Amino acid sequence: MAKRTRSQTDINQQLRFDILDPSKAGGSEAAADGPSSLQQSARTMILQSVGLKYLGRIAELPLPKPMINMLSNQLAVDDFFVNRNDLDGDHRNYCVYPAKCLLDMSDVLLKCVPECLASEEVNAAVEQWTGVAHPNLMSYYIKFAQSGTQIVVFEYPPFALPDILDKLRRDNKRIPEFLIWKAFHELCSVLKYLHDQGMSYTGLKPERVAFTQVWILGCLLYEMAAREPAYANEGTDMFGAMANIMEGKIPTSLEGGYSEDMLLTVRDCLHSEAHARPTLEDLQARSNAKMEALVQTYAGENITSL
Repeated sequence: MAKRTRSQTDINQQLRFDILDPSKAGGSEAAADGPSSLQQSARTMILQSVGLKYLGRIAELPLPKPMINMLSNQLAVDDFFVNRNDLDGDHRNYCVYPAKCLLDMSDVLLKCVPECLASEEVNAAVEQWTGVAHPNLMSYYIKFAQSGTQIVVFEYPPFALPDILDKLRRDNKRIPEFLIWKAFHELCSVLKYLHDQGMSYTGLKPERVAFTQVWILGCLLYEMAAREPAYANEGTDMFGAMANIMEGKIPTSLEGGYSEDMLLTVRDCLHSEAHARPTLEDLQARSNAKMEALVQTYAGENITSL
């Protein structure tokens, strides 16, 4: 393994989360800081120059085959730092961890599949995700295995909708309607792409995937405009949101000066009868038409700059 610089080796090991053994209370012991071999030094220099983003294409470089094998086959968990203070319940439950690659200091996302959870179905899903390529989806970098655990390395998504909405609520600001339609159109595009690629939800019948996705899109469209969920529990009532969903109750108003078309689209997506909801293609066409109508009058910031 490549020698770490002092700034990297001095990282508090108690903060390191062991993705191979999540039950550990503390981090693993720090790697020995002895002299590195020429091979290790060469590996570090090349990987820092190439970058993790292009490591999956290392075979295309004009390097000797033994060097290519050494670079591409020796990626290990120790090449990444996962700070346990950055993790929440979802990270741990779904084995998806934000991490820092210590080879080029890039931010990445690690999806781990422990040996106990591996199956033909799971392995096939992992292979599918390594082939995903869409401008609005995080990029796949490389995959490796260690101690029976598969680790898939993805580009780190710099922005999350909940974070944007939290900031807007604090600043008492709203997302301009053009940007909401733009984000909505891109979400439709992503879901249509995944649907066409055969990417589905485990345990959900294929014929119901599109209907479920459209309902989710309706919830997201409402939340981007209202800055609050379409269905949320109120006070101490832990089942109010679930009751409203089961009863098919749909938001009847939308504050913030947004158009009737937006409220209508929300209501159409959340229709209690799945077959009465619009298709992804319908929503793409509708949002594209709204964007074209509004783009000439919008000269503001991007949604991630609000």
